[in-house]
Parts: sequence; C-alpha cells; structure tokens
Amino acid sequence: MRIALTGASGFTGRFVIEALADRGIECVPLSVDLADKAAVDAVIADTAFDRLIH
Repeated sequence: MRIALTGASGFTGRFVIEALADRGIECVPLSVDLADKAAVDAVIADTAFDRLIH
C-alpha cells in the first residue's frame, strides 16, 4: 500500500511516516502549496497512491 501524506516534513508528519514505515507501508510525501488548487490537482494526478492523509 502507498499512502500520500501532506505535511510530511512537519512535527506530526515525521511521526506518521515512522509509524507507517514500522508497519511496512510506503509513504509518499507530497510537497505542494495547498492553497493552489491547480498545483494540488497536478500533484495528485501525477502521484500513484492508494490513500491520502492530510
């Protein structure tokens, strides 16, 4: 399973990445300005993932 994660470089995001990795789940950190809808749409369209955590 691949999980995309916004805020991966933040305080909580680092713990989420570690918890997912401990369970053998691949994490895909998303780096995008969430205020820019077109950029968000493009990143989501170009990234293969099964779930998204925001």
